[in-house]
Amino acid sequence: MDANAGYTVDQAIALGKMLEPYNLELMEQPVAADDFEGLRQVRKAVNIPIMADESITDFASLIKIIQMGSADIVKLKVMKQGGFLRTSRMLATAEAAGLGVVIGHGFGLGINTMAEILLASTSRAVLSGLECVGPIKTSDDIVTHKLDLTSGRLTIPHATGLGVTLDDEKLKRYQFFERICAE
Repeated sequence: MDANAGYTVDQAIALGKMLEPYNLELMEQPVAADDFEGLRQVRKAVNIPIMADESITDFASLIKIIQMGSADIVKLKVMKQGGFLRTSRMLATAEAAGLGVVIGHGFGLGINTMAEILLASTSRAVLSGLECVGPIKTSDDIVTHKLDLTSGRLTIPHATGLGVTLDDEKLKRYQFFERICAE
């Protein structure tokens, strides 16, 4: 259940209490992103794991979540966290703190989806059922074979590289920056 920071603390607690009998996997970001104390209050009052998403903007916010005990799970997004190195450090920190982790993105193509899935495979803290679902939302991709996520599983490549190949023709077709600059 993802509230997208839409509730007050009291509303989130009331909703969480109503949803407890349904054994939800998590309640995502029930209160405002900057309300770490409110998130902690919801976590203490509700018997559903609480996930911080919008609250996790950088390493300092992750540390604050950990120190305050504001979440059971954190969501890390490579693009939002500033790249793979920062995200992998945050992932290791969350794991060391005993938090569950969801790796995900709102929109992504095959190449970054595979890279995120490979990153997720490096940690036992990452919950199964990643939110790397961008390829489901697109009709085409810039890789030679669009990722098939319909089964809910994806094979991790055991060779070097990401396991996807860029399609040069599609890269030209979907090129955006140079086309805009030329106008």
